[in-house]
Amino acid sequence: MQDLSRAQKFYGDLFGWTYTDIPSVCPETGKVMESKVVLFTKGVTHGSFVKVEKDHHLSPAKFPYNEEKGVQSVTVTIIVESVDETLKAVEKAGGEVYM
Repeated sequence: MQDLSRAQKFYGDLFGWTYTDIPSVCPETGKVMESKVVLFTKGVTHGSFVKVEKDHHLSPAKFPYNEEKGVQSVTVTIIVESVDETLKAVEKAGGEVYM
């Protein structure tokens, strides 16, 4: 779950989001398993992260090594005061910008 924790830190630092984990419960045993969904919030903004397997959420058009051509990317929209300043902050935080 380290990747999800990194995402939480990255977006938390960048946008000031706070998080709530939603535990997964095995229906057969009742055992609480590793959370695959995390809710985030800041003021009236709410959303969630869902953990996916590595390389199975990337667009094959942008990442040709992804041989599963049926996989499609997801477009996420985040409203910010300044796109230019936010893109600089993303890169400063270690993120990458694809256009």
